[in-house]
Amino acid sequence: MKKLIISVLAVLSPFLCAYAQTDNGAKDYLIETAKYKNGDVAPYALTTTGVANPKYVVILMPGGNGILSPKASSDGQGVFFFTNDNFAIRIRNLIADNEFVTAETDSTVSISSIERVESIVADLQNRYPKAKIYFLSTSKGSISIQELSKAMDGKVAGFINTSSLSRVNRELDTRGLKSRYLLAHHKFDGCKTTGYDGAQFNHETYGTELITMNGGTTAGNECGPMSHHGFLGVESETVAKIKAWIKGEK
Repeated sequence: MKKLIISVLAVLSPFLCAYAQTDNGAKDYLIETAKYKNGDVAPYALTTTGVANPKYVVILMPGGNGILSPKASSDGQGVFFFTNDNFAIRIRNLIADNEFVTAETDSTVSISSIERVESIVADLQNRYPKAKIYFLSTSKGSISIQELSKAMDGKVAGFINTSSLSRVNRELDTRGLKSRYLLAHHKFDGCKTTGYDGAQFNHETYGTELITMNGGTTAGNECGPMSHHGFLGVESETVAKIKAWIKGEK
């Protein structure tokens, strides 16, 4: 009954609520210590099990229009997100553990500002000075990853594109990058703008490492999160392979 009530509240709210604690004990917090040069706050959410010194931080940016707009819930017990079902956001509790924390923020598709992202990275580096930082987004968010891989190459550990746009996969030559780069794609992604052939082209042409997923199911729009495009039904397996790649750093 409790889960049903939470689901109804999420639908009725203008924002989707990420409640304070997830099944693995990870909690969402609104962080407001990242600042632009003019002093304005660049808010982001932090999902953590409470680990003091994580080895890795994964910055998650949603696909679609890229709008996340994290806000503290009125009772202070969670974070409200404008979107909560996007693959890059709903996997946060699968990533967070005793070695990983995640940070969630708008993509640069939504708020085109490298300064904002740099301020969040700086804040996370101050909070976790020994952690290695990775960026991850999905679908249209691959435009953000493409942009950031040029602006922040060598400044963070790596970049991860899941279900990325075919045009990004065909354009982005990763061979000269100092930071690591990974593609994760479902072999039967049915979205016309993110076909598997694009990821395969990038892997074969530029040598970018590629995780290919199979299985799962499709329950909605083939370009939406509840489909192969959003790794529906194989989220845990996909995340496990991404985390293994991160931990297998060279």
